[in-house]
Amino acid sequence: MNRFLLLLFVLVLASSHSLMFAQNSSSLVIKGVVKSASGEALPSAKITLLNSPRGTLSAQDGSFALAVPSAGKYTFTVSRFGFAKQERRVEVKSGDAATLEITLPEESLSLEQITVTAERREENSQKSPVAVTSISAKQIENFRLWSSNDLTALAPNLTVTKTSGGPALLTVRGVNAYSYNPAVAMYIDDVAQFDADAAAMTLMDIERIEVLRGPQGTLFGRNALGGVVNITTKRPTNLTSGSAELSYGSRNQARAAVAFKTPLVQDRLFFGASGVYERGDGYYFNEFTKQPTGRFETVGGNIFLKWLPSDEWVITLNAKGETNYNEGQLYATNDSIARANPFRLNMNRNGSAPRDVVTGSLTVQHYGEGLNFTSITSYQGQQRRYIDTSDIDYSPLDFQGFTAAGSIVPVQTLMQELRFSSPDNVASPLRWIAGAYGFLTSKREDYTYVFGKDLRLAGDTLAPYNTATYSTTRSWGFALFGQASYTLWDALTFTAGLRYDYESNLLTTRSELIKQPFPPVPTLTQRDVNGLSTAFSPKISVAYQFDDSKSMYASYTRGFRPGGVNGNANEAQFLTYKPEYSDNYEIGFKSQFFDNRLRANITAFLINRTDVQINSVTPQFSFAIQNIGETRASGVELELSAILLPGLQLDWNAGYINSAYTRLPYLDASFRPREFAGNLTVYTPDITSMLALQYNVPLGVNIAGQPLTLVARGEWRYTGRQYFDVINTIPQAAYSLVNTRVGVSTPVLDVFVWGRNLTDARYLQYAYPFFLRAGFLGEPISLGVQVLARF
Repeated sequence: MNRFLLLLFVLVLASSHSLMFAQNSSSLVIKGVVKSASGEALPSAKITLLNSPRGTLSAQDGSFALAVPSAGKYTFTVSRFGFAKQERRVEVKSGDAATLEITLPEESLSLEQITVTAERREENSQKSPVAVTSISAKQIENFRLWSSNDLTALAPNLTVTKTSGGPALLTVRGVNAYSYNPAVAMYIDDVAQFDADAAAMTLMDIERIEVLRGPQGTLFGRNALGGVVNITTKRPTNLTSGSAELSYGSRNQARAAVAFKTPLVQDRLFFGASGVYERGDGYYFNEFTKQPTGRFETVGGNIFLKWLPSDEWVITLNAKGETNYNEGQLYATNDSIARANPFRLNMNRNGSAPRDVVTGSLTVQHYGEGLNFTSITSYQGQQRRYIDTSDIDYSPLDFQGFTAAGSIVPVQTLMQELRFSSPDNVASPLRWIAGAYGFLTSKREDYTYVFGKDLRLAGDTLAPYNTATYSTTRSWGFALFGQASYTLWDALTFTAGLRYDYESNLLTTRSELIKQPFPPVPTLTQRDVNGLSTAFSPKISVAYQFDDSKSMYASYTRGFRPGGVNGNANEAQFLTYKPEYSDNYEIGFKSQFFDNRLRANITAFLINRTDVQINSVTPQFSFAIQNIGETRASGVELELSAILLPGLQLDWNAGYINSAYTRLPYLDASFRPREFAGNLTVYTPDITSMLALQYNVPLGVNIAGQPLTLVARGEWRYTGRQYFDVINTIPQAAYSLVNTRVGVSTPVLDVFVWGRNLTDARYLQYAYPFFLRAGFLGEPISLGVQVLARF
């Protein structure tokens, strides 16, 4: 790797002079000047040509010149700190040297234009015929988003259920998965986080987060049955820049984050790095050990090297890593005890399973006059290191535990994606994208269930004993996909897409009963089990652009989540499960009013799912994904942003959903088969709502002559009634969380105090519906201070 980087650097130095000359000699340019509303020139404004590697910064007098490869129509954005980002569409002709005048309104007077990649190309979110919520870098700071676990209600009908010591469960429009086979895909810098354990990442140096609601399998592929969370980190410019953040709060909760980006060769080679450290003492106390528990610690980092060998090529090397330690399982014996005796446990075992994730990717992009091309090669390695046995009876008695003590559960995945698309500047009514995707993955799972001596009190005369399952899963698959859009009269657009997926799984597994001092007794002899999934996922939509500020669309999409194999099941009939499918119907209206001071989007949807994958307990007390039942979900979603007064902004996201099983043959609490049609789907609040008010008050300038602003923000997040089990015996009533953030801000320094859950609401964060009704509560009131420096 070091030799490759050195060779890359030498090649850049050797070619940069001629390449830069070629760039500057272009006869086709977009010329302009960037000014404020008062006419003042704005230097260092960032001009970015969408769907292209090209960009520049405005000079001291606000002027800029951006070379383009050929005549055509181009879209670019202009942004600067303290001002609302604007988007312009221009047509460049040979010999055209007109100078554009770009006026940037202050961010306190206008909503910024939002760029998304919901259809695998950069475009204005208000013109994208997809239900997508975009959270900008500034909003990430305002929301104090530290982890993808904090995204609940930031998009309508989006919830993130945080388990204790396991993966977070993302739910979009009632579609979710309690398993490592996610139903909502997560992408970070265009790389899929292959399973749920890789998805709960700490956020650092983020440019934007897009939440796409509804099936996105046509362009995003496997596990996008419910939607996609698409995270993009910040990209470099020719200016050296960086940031440093320190935060400290209740229960010794601390966070330190740094980011740095710089050009190594102007216009050609860029380097970036970021890192984060978080820790906290937790908020639980174990009465059995007489010790506090729930301590956590996270260390993560990201480094990248970006090379532009010419104006048409971009090559990016990216490496990310994160390690997490979470102390203990934080479950009370049942949900009633969790509520009656909050934040108190009584368990004889603590248990912990640190998680490590490493991702590396090589992205090659070419932007041509007739064809764009993208290649993404990535590797992801992850593991859980089981340090000791976890208590899964959640009591001081030695009943049952779970462990892979002394071993690890490793997952390794290699992915390759190729995409071809029409260039953005071609004056044609047809836009298209096509590509292929493939992956190889392997996973080893060696799990042991511990049945303790106290089970004799319950009549189990064999206790103590263990049951162990040893399995290896090797999977591979590929997909072919394409989508085309055709526009009539610059207003009416028809879109059709299709994806074909093929996925094969090979499971090698065996199970045994271990009773000392006797030799192990096989309960499942070694078997090789094949699982196969194939699917066609079509999409059709029609959209109408009334004008630059209003559009409407309707769509139908077929969703698909692949089947697979159950690596820790110890019964032959539960070793495989089938794919899950959905039919999604959606209609949406997007609008902006009053010179972009009001944005209002509304969406309605209907989703039918078949062969629903549900994680359940088998008769021999192992876990397995099974296909059980069908569901129907319908609902509406509202996204509203408004500048009420200069400096006063309101944001409101709200979603309502009725999501229920139309067929559900399952076992009741007494393990008797019953039909539970009409039950509500799990982890699906009927209402999600986030209402935020932020007031920015100018305070003049500081001693360095920089504008000083007082920022006061309040948030109210409402989560409606939901259930944590499919038979609807573990409810959580509706609850509200109130958050705040108050402080002063300058272009280079922010100082804030923050508060989370200010009303100290008590609510179940998660309930464990297997064996017992165990549950743990969400975090109580937290207060803290944050300092953020930029340069």
